[in-house]
Amino acid sequence: MAKISWVVQEDLLIAKIGDVEAIFAIPEVFPTFGDLQGVPRQLVIYGLKQKLADSTAKGKDYALTAKEKAKIMHEKFDDLKRGIWARKAERKSVEDTIREAMAGLTPKEQKIAQKLLEILQKKNKK
Repeated sequence: MAKISWVVQEDLLIAKIGDVEAIFAIPEVFPTFGDLQGVPRQLVIYGLKQKLADSTAKGKDYALTAKEKAKIMHEKFDDLKRGIWARKAERKSVEDTIREAMAGLTPKEQKIAQKLLEILQKKNKK
């Protein structure tokens, strides 16, 4: 698993992921960043680091490579530049996740997953 370390150089946020660097110009998402000092500046840096790092979070059974993490962070940064905080695809329901996972299950496992799906659907109707 590629751990992310962060460096701030003037108005650049640099993610170091193994031997890969991803560089982000903070003013592209926060134009007045250069005017900030102290706690407000640190809050912007922290929030951006957290959002970018969170975008690379996957299940513990699937570890992203350094290049994959950098690519995902750049895509998220591009979204932020366009004013998009979260894509709808990122907000899947539990039911949708189960339906997607069912395709790779054995028939017996599919029956169990289907029962779980039915229980969740009944619960959501209440």
